[in-house]
Amino acid sequence: MESEKSHNYSNDGIGADVFGGIGENNSIKRAIIDKNVKIGKDVILENRNGIENADLEYCVIRNGIIVVPSRNEIPDGWSTI
Repeated sequence: MESEKSHNYSNDGIGADVFGGIGENNSIKRAIIDKNVKIGKDVILENRNGIENADLEYCVIRNGIIVVPSRNEIPDGWSTI
């Protein structure tokens, strides 16, 4: 049994593998997760401080909403708080 739910997808028409998936024990609230994103285990994506706009290491906040851009990988344990 896999401890992390991660899958390979092919969506470019030529068979290139792009991973994506969301690990276990995460907290994600008010977020847009684009396609082909991998989120590790124990990740917190929450805007508890009500930030309107910010550029973070693995995502951005726009109009109070967390956005994780396509083809991004967030490591285990990373947090927006």
